[in-house]
Amino acid sequence: KDDTTRLVPAVRRELAEAEGRRARHLAEANLSASEALLNSVVNTAADGIIRLAGGVNAVDGYSGYRPLTPESVIASRPDFVLVTRQTVDALGGVDAILKQAKLGPHGEDSHDMIYAMEDTLSLTYAGPALISARHDLYINEGGAHGNYGTGNFNVDMTTGKQLSISGVVDAAGATTLTQWCKTQIDAERAKRVPDADDVPYDAKTRDATIAETVRDLRSWSIGADEITVSFDPYAVGAYAEGAYACSFPTKDVKALALKAAPLP
Repeated sequence: KDDTTRLVPAVRRELAEAEGRRARHLAEANLSASEALLNSVVNTAADGIIRLAGGVNAVDGYSGYRPLTPESVIASRPDFVLVTRQTVDALGGVDAILKQAKLGPHGEDSHDMIYAMEDTLSLTYAGPALISARHDLYINEGGAHGNYGTGNFNVDMTTGKQLSISGVVDAAGATTLTQWCKTQIDAERAKRVPDADDVPYDAKTRDATIAETVRDLRSWSIGADEITVSFDPYAVGAYAEGAYACSFPTKDVKALALKAAPLP
C-alpha cells in the first residue's frame, strides 16, 4: 500500500479529467438541490457507486432518476436510504428526508438509526516537482458522535514516492517546525478551553504527539502559500475541543528546507 510508483500517472490522469468531472458533479448537486428527493435507479452514477461498493440497488424496475415517494419506498423495502450531503442540506435536514420518505409502512422503521459518511480528496498543490492531495473522512455509524480525520499524499514527482520529513528539512529544521506548531496549538487551546486542565493528556505526552505529527508528512497539506499540519480528534485534546491544526507560510518552511526539497 505504501508503493506509490503507480500514483504519479494516476494523478496526472486525474488532473486532466478533473475539470470535466467537476462540471458533472456540480450538475448532479444542482439537480439534487433544485428538485424533489429522487430515486437513483439503474443506469445512474449513484447506482454505479452502490454496485461498486458491493450493494444491491433496491429500486431496479426502470432507468434514470424518479421521484421518491412513500409508496416506492414501501414497495422496494430498502435496508438503507443513501442521500448525498448536498441533498440533506437542500431539503432541510435528515428529519425532513425521513418525513418525505416515510421509511416502512408506518414511518417508524428507521429507529433513528442515521448513518453518515463523507469522503473527499482535494488537490492542494500540483507542480512539476510535487503533488499534494488532502483526504478528509467523516463517518457516523450511529454512536454518540461521528469520527473524522485527515490524511495527505505528498508525492515527489521525481521519484514517484511519498515525501518524508528527511527529504524536506534536517533535524534542526524539524525541531523548529515543532516549536512553531506547539506555540500555535497552545495558544488556540487556551482560547477554546481557557480553564481546562491538561486532561486527557499531560503536557509531556501532548508535546511528544506534536513532534511526531509534525515529522509525519501524511499530516501535511502543502499549498503554494501555506502548509497546514492537521491533528485528528483526541490527538492533543478532548474530542469536544475539536481537531487542532497549525499552519506555516510556505516561504518560511522553504527557508528551513533542504536545497533539494521539492516544495512549491
